[in-house]
Amino acid sequence: MTPVLIDVDRMEPGTRVELITSSNQEVAKDLPAAVTPDGYVVSRWKLSDEDRHLVESGADIYVFVRAGGKPLQPISLVVG
Repeated sequence: MTPVLIDVDRMEPGTRVELITSSNQEVAKDLPAAVTPDGYVVSRWKLSDEDRHLVESGADIYVFVRAGGKPLQPISLVVG
């Protein structure tokens, strides 16, 4: 999967695009994301042909969140 820029014209007014930078570049890469006025951070992902084939074949999708031992924030995973 590859992160893709979000078209903010289709989102809530006041939404801005940001590059969310990782504090540990050894582990994670920068993430292009949209930040809404009410604090949501939204990233968009494009599946490769191989990813699509795996999902169509019944493979599960996993979400990994490094919470640093702190309570996990609410997360949504949406298709569309």
